[in-house]
Amino acid sequence: MSEVPESTLEVPTGLSKAAAKWYRACCRDFRFTTASELEILAQAARSLTRIEECAAAIKRDGVVVRGSKGIVSHPCARLEQQHRAQFLLACRQLGISQPKHVADPDEDDDD
Repeated sequence: MSEVPESTLEVPTGLSKAAAKWYRACCRDFRFTTASELEILAQAARSLTRIEECAAAIKRDGVVVRGSKGIVSHPCARLEQQHRAQFLLACRQLGISQPKHVADPDEDDDD
């Protein structure tokens, strides 16, 4: 596997603040440096971002919404579930058996 120099490790674009923080922590704590490890980690972090977005939409709109066929489950509920499964699969592939809790994006921190 090809090693990526630590100095070139960049957080993927489009991640939420909490997902970017988690990505950096994983690179540091687990010392992921190969291109394949970093790609799987990036996929996991993207899933975290989507989970946050879905959770925010559900919080804003409610668990059920009015659709063309009446009251239905919020479409983001299924998307959130799918991204949680993708996140856990990526963590399993990387050997992360207990992913750390992702910080609340509204939390104050100095990162």
